[in-house]
Amino acid sequence: MDNPVVESTIDTTKPTNIIRQVFSDDQLKALYYLAMRIDIEDNNDKAEMIKMIVPKDFVELGTGTNRIAFLYNNLVYKIALDRRG
Repeated sequence: MDNPVVESTIDTTKPTNIIRQVFSDDQLKALYYLAMRIDIEDNNDKAEMIKMIVPKDFVELGTGTNRIAFLYNNLVYKIALDRRG
């Protein structure tokens, strides 16, 4: 089965800017704050909250012990669920 190539709208020539091209400062602050929270003990609860923060066209790949992974524009984004992630 052939996999069609999807054209990316992200400039990958400057890797340090990829995150900033996808996430706003407010989203980055929210993700950081959520990962650092200790009052939410269950990382599954945090994963559900992260799904509300990331852009709607992110495709969830799954969760690990400390991270959740998404696919967007042929790139995988792994987002920490806690400070160890």
